[in-house]
Amino acid sequence: MRHAALAFTLVLAPLVARAADDEAAKTAARKLLLEGNDLLAAGDFAAALEKFRAAYAAFASPKILINMGTALRSLGQEVEAAAIYQRCLDEAALDAAARADVEKALFEVRARLGHIAIEVNQAGATLLVDGL
Repeated sequence: MRHAALAFTLVLAPLVARAADDEAAKTAARKLLLEGNDLLAAGDFAAALEKFRAAYAAFASPKILINMGTALRSLGQEVEAAAIYQRCLDEAALDAAARADVEKALFEVRARLGHIAIEVNQAGATLLVDGL
């Protein structure tokens, strides 16, 4: 019985530590997210974006990606916003309402972006833009 308790403790201890680390990361991310939201509301979009990036680095949550996309849109960085929104749709398990909001935002951003389709008639062709 003593060995079973020791084995249980050895297995359980890292799980408890990981849960505590996750909770600390969530708390830190939540604080940064709230600070970012305040900055966003105040119109300081660049500072808000940095808070959202730091929050996401602390704890990767799809809600934070949505806020990052909003800040990027507000900064006029629509290509980056579209990439973040698409990443959110691809990676996150969103509820129906949140998914609809992100899809709408992505549609609006993409409507303002230009698109190019290039077709070539030779295999292995190289495309240079501005000589690069």
